[in-house]
Amino acid sequence: MYTSVHYVIVAKSITTVTCEIQVRTLMEEVWGEVDHKINYPHRNESVACREQLLALARATSSATRLVDAIFATVADVESKAAASEVKEKSNTKPRRRR
Repeated sequence: MYTSVHYVIVAKSITTVTCEIQVRTLMEEVWGEVDHKINYPHRNESVACREQLLALARATSSATRLVDAIFATVADVESKAAASEVKEKSNTKPRRRR
């Protein structure tokens, strides 16, 4: 259920420097922090902890999808409002001055 994206960057100058950039959502960061506290540097062998982390991973994934859906809905509503405004302006006939 881990969906973060990792990029390895290599910069070559006088010496070679390598770094990793992790791109993840805020919710993935929450899960990652909790998982890291419990499983680093050694994996926790508690079945209860593993089950709870799995539940947190699922909740994280669901929350990320919900946030994406909220932003998509807002974008859709704003797009329809803008299209309606353009349509209203194009349907208005200019007034003649006397």
